[in-house]
Formats: sequence, C-alpha cells, structure tokens
Amino acid sequence: MSRKSARENAFKIIYNCALMKEPPHDMCEYFEETVKDEMWADEALGKKDIEYMRGVVFGAAEAKDELNEKIAPLLKKWDVARLPKVSLAILQLAIYEIDNIDDVPDRVAVNEAVELAKSYGEDEPYKFINGVLAEYLKNK
Repeated sequence: MSRKSARENAFKIIYNCALMKEPPHDMCEYFEETVKDEMWADEALGKKDIEYMRGVVFGAAEAKDELNEKIAPLLKKWDVARLPKVSLAILQLAIYEIDNIDDVPDRVAVNEAVELAKSYGEDEPYKFINGVLAEYLKNK
C-alpha cells in the first residue's frame, strides 16, 4: 500500500470515528480486522502503512480540539460544528499532516486533501477544502 492509500484509510477512520462516535483505537482495530473488505482497501497493508495510518489517526484524534481551533477562523460564514463531517475530517487530517508530519510537503497534504474531497465529498467541496487550506498555509 502506498502513503496515499494509508492517508485515505486514515481519513475513513477519522470520519467514521466522528460519525459513529467510536474511539480511534476501536476503529483502527475494526479497520485492521476488515482490511480486505473493499470498503476499506484494495491492497494489503504493510507495517509502515499501518504505523503511518495509526499515527495520523491517533495524532489527529488527540489534537482534535486544537485542529478545530485552527480551522474555525478560516471558515467564512461557517461554523466548525456545522461543517459536513467529510469536510471536517479531511481538514483535520490535512492540517495535522501539515503541522506534524515532516516528510509530507505542505502542498502534498493540500493536494491529497483536495483529491479526498473530490472522491468523498458532495457538491464540489474540493474547492472549499482547497480555499481553507490555502488560507491556512498563507497564515502559517
């Protein structure tokens, strides 16, 4: 599996944690047990991929309030609590990567977030995601 796939699966876990109100550890366990299910992944997980995925999921979960505080001032006419859960999970993941994962260039984190929004969002949220993250990088 690639870093891209590990990131996509981390997004799915972050999103499902918010949606189902389950702790990240339980969702990761469930994911790893059902990884062969098409809902989660098309490829086998490598050890580094699982470590990356878990690190991002647990890191974003631990920093959720801080991430939301960083997102809130970037929203124009939106409130963090009212954002679609897909968009919020993508923003949390991207900002966590930008701030905490040294070997992921900022632009890669933004581009990957936009791709996730294109794949999983409705009503073209990728433009919104791109704008919020561009503003975040500008102010960083």
